[in-house]
Amino acid sequence: MIDRSAPPPIREITHLGFEPPDVRIMSGGIPMYILPGPSEGLLKLEVIFLAGRMDESIPLTARAACRLMREGTTTLTSAEIAEITDTYGGTISSSDSMDHNGLMLQCLTRFLPDLLPVFSDLLLHPSFPEKEIQSFIRNQSLRLEEDLSKNEVVAYRELTALLFGADHPYGYNSTAELYRKLDRTAIAEFWERHFRAGNALLFLSGQYSESDLAMIDQQLCRPMRPGGHPGTYRHPAPDHRQLLQMPGSPALQCAIRIGRRLFNRLHPDFHPLQAANLILGGYFGSRLMTQIREELGLTYNIYSHIDVMRHDGYFYISAEVSKEEAARTRTEIYREMERLRDEEVEEDELLMMQRFFAGNMLHLLDGPFSKSETFRNLVVDGADHRDFNRMVERVRNVTPETVREMARKWFDPAAMSEVLVGT
Repeated sequence: MIDRSAPPPIREITHLGFEPPDVRIMSGGIPMYILPGPSEGLLKLEVIFLAGRMDESIPLTARAACRLMREGTTTLTSAEIAEITDTYGGTISSSDSMDHNGLMLQCLTRFLPDLLPVFSDLLLHPSFPEKEIQSFIRNQSLRLEEDLSKNEVVAYRELTALLFGADHPYGYNSTAELYRKLDRTAIAEFWERHFRAGNALLFLSGQYSESDLAMIDQQLCRPMRPGGHPGTYRHPAPDHRQLLQMPGSPALQCAIRIGRRLFNRLHPDFHPLQAANLILGGYFGSRLMTQIREELGLTYNIYSHIDVMRHDGYFYISAEVSKEEAARTRTEIYREMERLRDEEVEEDELLMMQRFFAGNMLHLLDGPFSKSETFRNLVVDGADHRDFNRMVERVRNVTPETVREMARKWFDPAAMSEVLVGT
């Protein structure tokens, strides 16, 4: 009999690594990254284009082109597309970020021959119907209006605008006016210029056969228009500390965002800084959580995070607190930064962070679909599986001295910009 009163033993994660995917070069020179595995007869095919905000001449055209590709082709209406995908139990969704846009198909492998023609038609022959464009503008404007009633959303938007500049591709914020300026000509022109074979990457995961690969090449890769190239970083950003205070919604808590501009994933400090960030506020056992939530009870949730894009990145701390405790919370946040800069981390705290990190990395590798998404994110950021393995190794072997060095270098309170909404 199993002794249910005794907890299971704790075992260290001894093997954690990302094996290289199979890479096939399809027609038009399009690379396909394949991560096979048992998925109960399921398959996921993702087609992305390295085209995003850096490539826009008119704001929001990248997002609009990506979202509206699903809404009709030269031969199919949105209703017909929905009926076909529902009939075969598939889903077609948008895949987009600051740096990439595309579509993803998930279905039973045996129904790929039935759904691939529709999926390919959406990518190769979108019609961008005027009715769907107006519906997109209306829905996005209404969603934006709702979001802007939330102090935490406003704070996040204002912080990125401070860090990068309100006219920077990574810093500008969507507005109802920008949505109203969108038209079919601008959206179709962005798609025509950038959704081409030279910008395309394919990610296939789950169960597949060689005949499936040949079918994808025949129906999707071979007819894709040639040309295109990824955008380049060309926008300077502010590098000085800024402070913004706004009234916000009086019925909500004060939203605090503190952060600074950093770098992309390829910077030599990216991996060790991940370890320092986890200790500061990157998980539930972090210092910000322990001190400001657990000990002082100033907030329900507080965390720090590092966001990276293909060409840049930033660090920020996020919390929502009562207006009366906003000043005290800010003081405590900066105190924890200074403590990490002044004192070396104890070994037991370092070990706890490393165990959490290892468990989180295992989650990212849990099954072919998760592995494909993780690898996709690496490739979009300009890296590959080797970068994942280097990060695992560096965090696993990080020392207290390195953590303090990263904190001194990048968690300088004098370099942080702040946004407070709801003061």
